[in-house]
Amino acid sequence: MTIGSTGYSTLWVPFPVTIPYGVEAYTGTINYTGWLHLNAIEDVIPANTAVVLKNAGDYTFNITDDVDAISGNVLQGSNGNVTGDGSSYYVLAKPADKEIGFYLVGDGVRVPANKAYLNTDAEVRGFTFVFDDDDATGINSPLLTSPEEEGQVYNLAGQRISKLQKGINIINGKKVLK
Repeated sequence: MTIGSTGYSTLWVPFPVTIPYGVEAYTGTINYTGWLHLNAIEDVIPANTAVVLKNAGDYTFNITDDVDAISGNVLQGSNGNVTGDGSSYYVLAKPADKEIGFYLVGDGVRVPANKAYLNTDAEVRGFTFVFDDDDATGINSPLLTSPEEEGQVYNLAGQRISKLQKGINIINGKKVLK
C-alpha cells in the first residue's frame, strides 16, 4: 500500500494485518465535546477495523492472527459498494487549496474498496486534523469558519503570518496541519 505525499491514508480490510514499521494507525472515537479523537493502535489492525494511517511511503501489511476487536471505533470500512448520499458520508481527502481532512462524499460517488469513511448526520462541511500540545491527534468538527477568521495564525517559529501556509501552523494555540 502507498501512503501518498499528504502523509495520511485510510485502510479497511476484512482480515487482521500487522502494522508495518514506521506507520502509525489510528481508530476514531467521538469524545464528550463532539470531536473525533484518533486513538493510536499498535502492532495489529484487527479484522474489519477501519483506521487512519500516518507516514508517507510504500508499505506491506501482512495478514496475521486475529486480535480482539477495538470497541467504540466510529470509522467504518468500505467494500466498494458504499455510495455517498451527498449529506452524511465523509472520506479522507486533500482537495486543492484545502487542508487534509474528512470531506463530504458527493451523491452517487462510491467510497473505494478497502478505505475508511465516517458516516454522520451532522451538517458539517468537513473535518480538519488538529495536533494538541501533548501531541494527541484528533479531528476538529465542524469546520464552519476559516482558521484566519477564528484567530491569529503563526508559523512554528512563532512568527505571525497572514494566512495558512503548507505544513504546520499555530492557530489559537493549537498546531494545525495544512
